[in-house]
Formats: sequence, C-alpha cells, structure tokens
Amino acid sequence: MAPYNDGLLAFLFRQLFYTIPEVPPVELHGKSVLVTGANSGVGFCLALELASHGAKVLAAVRSVPKGEAAKQRILERVPTAQVDVQECDLASFDSVKAFANQMKQESKTFDLVILNAGVWCSQWMASTDGFDISLQVSVARYIDPGLMH
Repeated sequence: MAPYNDGLLAFLFRQLFYTIPEVPPVELHGKSVLVTGANSGVGFCLALELASHGAKVLAAVRSVPKGEAAKQRILERVPTAQVDVQECDLASFDSVKAFANQMKQESKTFDLVILNAGVWCSQWMASTDGFDISLQVSVARYIDPGLMH
C-alpha cells in the first residue's frame, strides 16, 4: 500500500470517516502473563487490559511500592484481577538474576511475556553495573528470558 501523500482532502476524509476495526474478544482466563515495566505507561495499560480479560499478570517492576500502587489502580477498575508484583530492575544484572532465580524456584511459567520496560535519560548515566543505563535496560530485556532456563 502506498503511503498517504495524496492531499489534504483525502487526509480529512480518512480522519472523519475511517474507523479502526474492533478488536475481537479475547479470553485469557487461566493464562499467565509477565509484563516488565507494568507500573506506568504502556506497561500499565497492557497489564490492565490483560487483567480485564482474565489473565493472571505478574508485574515485574523496578520499584515495588510503585508496582503495588499500579496493582491497586488495576484492582479499582477490575476487582477480580489477579495481579502479583515482583521486583526486577533491568538496570541491575543482580536484580535480573535474582528475579529469574525466584521464578525458577517457584516453577513459574508464562503463556505470554511482554518485555516493555525502558528508561529514558537525557544524558549519559551509569547503571549499578557500570554500563550506560539506557543500553543496559534495553539489552537486559532481551537477556531476561534466557535467564529463565
């Protein structure tokens, strides 16, 4: 499909008359989902949506108090939601390893893993491991599943 560069009238027509297709109903009861960065932004919205469809959500967050606050916001909207909060700071390899080891010990398995966590820094900032924090968080989110084996 060609890019939309066919003029102002076509743009306005699309804005006024085009509707986004509805998402088909999804049943996630009995499914277990891990969401990193689930305490705010896109991660929170995903956790809320998944919980509203019956999934058991494990929110892996850097700050447990913020994660618990997000859990309460989810429970206010979806009282039957099953949400657990665990610490997993992707800016710390020790935290990622501890999280992975805890999941192994508890024999947790997930039907879906959403690696959403991210960090934005306006200037270079070192992680606790001495790496650029933005790079480490971005890399750790891909290493994370490998530690689960």
